[in-house]
Amino acid sequence: MKPGHTIILFFLVLLFESGCKSVSSDYPILILGTNSNFGTYTGEILKAEGFNEFQIDSLTDRKINLTYLKRFDIVILNETVVNQTQKDMFSDYLKAGGNLIAFSPDILISELFGIIHTNSSIKEGYIKIDTINTIGKGLVYETIQFHGYSNIYKLNGGEEIASLFLNSGYYSGFPSVVLNDYGAGHAAAFTYNLPKSIVLTRQGNPDWAGEERDKVDGPTATDLFYPHKGEAQWNDPEKIAVPQADEQMRLLSHIIESFNTKTKPLPRFWYFPDMYKCIFIFTIDGEDTPESDIDKEFADVLNKGGNATLYEIGTYINPSVVTRWRSEGHEVAIHYNDVPDFADPDYTGMNAVFDTMTANFRNAYGLSPKTVRNHWVVWCSRDSYERKQFAEQAVIEEKYGIGLDCNYYQFGGNKVYPNWIGDVGHFTGSGIPMKFADVAGRVLNIYQSNTQLPDETWLKENIEKKSRTLIDRSLDEENYTYINANFHTWYWPECRQPGMRVLDYCNSRGVPIWPAERVYEFLKMKDEASFTDIKWSVGQLTFTIKSALENREGLTFLLPAKYGNSKIESISDNRQPLNFQNRKIKGCEYAMTTITPGKTHEISAIYR
Repeated sequence: MKPGHTIILFFLVLLFESGCKSVSSDYPILILGTNSNFGTYTGEILKAEGFNEFQIDSLTDRKINLTYLKRFDIVILNETVVNQTQKDMFSDYLKAGGNLIAFSPDILISELFGIIHTNSSIKEGYIKIDTINTIGKGLVYETIQFHGYSNIYKLNGGEEIASLFLNSGYYSGFPSVVLNDYGAGHAAAFTYNLPKSIVLTRQGNPDWAGEERDKVDGPTATDLFYPHKGEAQWNDPEKIAVPQADEQMRLLSHIIESFNTKTKPLPRFWYFPDMYKCIFIFTIDGEDTPESDIDKEFADVLNKGGNATLYEIGTYINPSVVTRWRSEGHEVAIHYNDVPDFADPDYTGMNAVFDTMTANFRNAYGLSPKTVRNHWVVWCSRDSYERKQFAEQAVIEEKYGIGLDCNYYQFGGNKVYPNWIGDVGHFTGSGIPMKFADVAGRVLNIYQSNTQLPDETWLKENIEKKSRTLIDRSLDEENYTYINANFHTWYWPECRQPGMRVLDYCNSRGVPIWPAERVYEFLKMKDEASFTDIKWSVGQLTFTIKSALENREGLTFLLPAKYGNSKIESISDNRQPLNFQNRKIKGCEYAMTTITPGKTHEISAIYR
């Protein structure tokens, strides 16, 4: 071969490789944030949405430079102050083709998002997603609430994909979420602090911590949402049918997936085990009712193919009976009783209750409880220094190894109670259990489950109708929900007939009936699993799923059904073909397949 031909061949190879290059990174998503301003809670949002392929760093870490950012397809910047050097770094990252998402961005970097600050802001507003836009397609079309402040920006080249409203009906004329092309890259900004808003929507108003507001049996978690006269309810009761927090998290997911159409398809985990679209959690506040009554209720649930959780005061039940219940698939846990201090629960008293009752329970049954609902849902909102802490109860529960809390309890909804927090739905703005965060932004290792269906709220004549409503919304309206119901043993004789019809309806619609512990074990397994080594080359996506926790449930992941002009043709695990389903979820097409957790899976997906 002549020298000139060698040079030509060299450049042809370079040209070919540049068009067919393999795109890879350790993790595709980098979160820049700390506990401050709830920055690390962004990781919980991504896990809830199934994007278990991220890394969290602090913007002030010495390793954060342009070279480091370029390792990631997407950088998510949480609310923080940005200096000129950092602005230049983000600018260069975008110019080089990076993707940047920011929450409540510093004014200094406004131009990256195609917006100009107006030197004004609003507090406690609403947003409205443009559902005509590809990114907003399939999401809620009505206004939804956020908590905290939003800066007010004018568009300066950016595209408005969600509008900023001063209240549920009054458009401000300004954007709340924007997209912008910058250099070869793409940028998106939420004008408010999304993770902080999600925490406050789910957990209530920290300033109301420890106050008796709902006129029901002392301070409870529900009091964190209930207004005094002249105040607005924390979460709009007219929006209770809408999972407002979840829809805003899904908007973030749509942005992430839109940005990744320029890099590679991203895998996600599904909200539920296997291919389910709803789970019905059956819990029983047994109080101190006779063992025989509890046994009858457990048997009723078991006869309908389900299992239940018992929250028990004391250890009077025979250990052999507890062992039998456990062998049948039920959960037995503690109904922690701080009722003597219900009017003013404090850290010292609640901690003493947990210490004594946990030790007694372990001694009696050899069990450590994994989930909890307190007697009278008493909620401690003061730390050991007597400071207001709206998640202090969860801090205590975390200390004792509890993994899932059911104390967010929808008191109100009928004439029995003098308060009104809204019809059946999502008074916490969410149908998906997620971990708590404390007021300092620290993520707590315990999940929050909203009890939407307390029997004493909806009573026997409404419990069936309200249950059907939540099930239908989850299955038919993509209002995905882990439904948590409480049927007290002492109410069961009166509620049994409608309660059994609820279980029949679950069975007719393919909704599993689970104890809370089983939900917790699934969530823990799902969040521990991760995607690594994601690579895209010539229509082939490969990645590794690492899962260390064994579980009886299937772990389902999603892939975009289409990528560019190609459709997914096959999915294999360790070179063995996997069956998959195509499903439309919140306006997007996915291929879904299920694997066994507790193993490492080498996944390959072919697009043609």
